[in-house]
Amino acid sequence: MVPANEPPMIKSGVEIENDKDREYYDSVTPLNPVPDASESSPYGDLTREEFYKNHQILHKESFMLNQQNMKICTQSWRPNSTLQLKGLVAMLHGYNSESSWLFELTAVAIAKAGFLVCAIDLQGHGYSDGLPGHIPNIEPIVCDCVQFFDSIKVDHPKLLRFIYGESLGGAIAILVCLKQKKRMEWLNFEWFNVWNFG
Repeated sequence: MVPANEPPMIKSGVEIENDKDREYYDSVTPLNPVPDASESSPYGDLTREEFYKNHQILHKESFMLNQQNMKICTQSWRPNSTLQLKGLVAMLHGYNSESSWLFELTAVAIAKAGFLVCAIDLQGHGYSDGLPGHIPNIEPIVCDCVQFFDSIKVDHPKLLRFIYGESLGGAIAILVCLKQKKRMEWLNFEWFNVWNFG
């Protein structure tokens, strides 16, 4: 219990009144960047650069040209340390979403756990070219994902590969795995369902 003379600990608007809750909060908080976020920014009061420095994450954002000569936005996150990476996690967002905000915070949490994380804004989503939300054919999007994820894999051939998809991203993740002939070790839909494709 919190001593009577010690006020309850408050973090991100959550009042922690007992040792068990405090212990749990302290165990998950180091990986969880969500408490930093605000309604107006996933980085809270910090700049993007300050946010990544605070969480000891190296972030890279760039564009690739796909087979249709469209600019596709890509991002990657990794721990800013010399420790060996545990694996490569490829992330795919859902329909009418993008690889920033909450999805970005999820990527940061995974990177803080020791993984190289990469994500792509699907055609017509986020900062990628294309009509907003327009997906007349899923095959070019699957090809974009394979092109980007394979480019990351080239620099890290020995890392275990995982794919994480939310909503439409989960469906695309299945198609990516089928196209790559099961070259991903794990497939994760939404939050908790993990399938072994090894």
